[in-house]
Amino acid sequence: MTSTSGHSYVSNLFAPFGSWLADRVAPPNDEPRYLAYGSAGHTFAFSQEKYVGKIFHDLNSLARELKVMERADDCVVDVIGRLYATDNQKVRGIVMPCETVIDPPSLSKDERKRLVLELRDLALRFHRKGLVHGDIKPANLLRCSPGSQLRFCDFETSSLLGDGFVTPLYSTAYSTTRRVQEDVPSARTLADDYHALGMSMWEIYVGTNDFWVEDVYADLEEDATKVGWRPDLSRVDDPDVARLIGQYLDMGSTLTDVTDNNDEDVFTRCVCVEKTYALRDFRADPPHLATTKHMCLMCKKASRDLCPYLHRDPSIHKTDPSMSLCTICEEKVRVFSTGDEAPETWHYDRIYRIATKANPIAAVSNERKQTIRCKGWVHDLGGPERMQFHCQAPDIQGWVRVSPT
Repeated sequence: MTSTSGHSYVSNLFAPFGSWLADRVAPPNDEPRYLAYGSAGHTFAFSQEKYVGKIFHDLNSLARELKVMERADDCVVDVIGRLYATDNQKVRGIVMPCETVIDPPSLSKDERKRLVLELRDLALRFHRKGLVHGDIKPANLLRCSPGSQLRFCDFETSSLLGDGFVTPLYSTAYSTTRRVQEDVPSARTLADDYHALGMSMWEIYVGTNDFWVEDVYADLEEDATKVGWRPDLSRVDDPDVARLIGQYLDMGSTLTDVTDNNDEDVFTRCVCVEKTYALRDFRADPPHLATTKHMCLMCKKASRDLCPYLHRDPSIHKTDPSMSLCTICEEKVRVFSTGDEAPETWHYDRIYRIATKANPIAAVSNERKQTIRCKGWVHDLGGPERMQFHCQAPDIQGWVRVSPT
């Protein structure tokens, strides 16, 4: 393929060399200008600063980051090629265009305010796609062509909501108190991103990064972050920006404490979510489905029906006890007891399927002692003389027919 604009990164990862727009062989160690080192790999600029490459230590890390970037689409820097070992056979990393890192101190106050609002909108779009960045900070923001769009970079700590990915890495100055103090690393949540957004917005608007100044006050401020103290909002002279920063810091701290790192709860407080559920007590395979919408607090407060940041969960959930019973697969229940007279009661032109048992279940007739090997749901209501069968609709493939004698 000549372009990756379709963002089919993962499926095309091992296409032949030259299939991507900017496939390159990894440069010699003395050529590139190294930009960052991480646990998954290292990043560098090469080809006279035309490209940025990232070489990964293993293919699993490469595939995971590409999966995030593919989902994030226009929220992240483009991937335009792959980095190969010198034999042109083994994929070692990715190639990206060399974009512009933001520099808040060089911007005017109006430009810094616009950048804060752009960051807010970028994060909302990113989260709407069901993603957590995990390391939001000004150093991970790029101005990308065309159009000088603001986009994220560096996805070593990023993940899909609820995928359980865990990394011990974090940037202390932008992390929640819980993240810094936890003994065992846990999966990133949207609360982590909200707190980092508040800290980053403050840093952008103020126009300085106090955390990297080599003096005792920088150390004190970083220590204050560890114990939950906030940056000095009195230095933000725009009330709207100050209020926005405070809201994100509130969401970061409050949601972390309340939800116990539950991504789903954090997400649905701020973004409406549509979910697809299997109807309760379904019998069909695949199950019959229903879609529900969980309204976020923001929409409830604004009394709006359409959420601008609606997220459609692609998963099918089967554990909601409040979901309606499946009327399409209404159970056909037969109760067998000693009072049954007609032997035909035991002979069904029905089809049953095992749902919870690995082996066929013997149902014993009080009259004939006949064994019916039934693949289906069986409840013991007081011994073999009284069994209850929950039957299936007869139109599902893979069932076995029980013939009368």
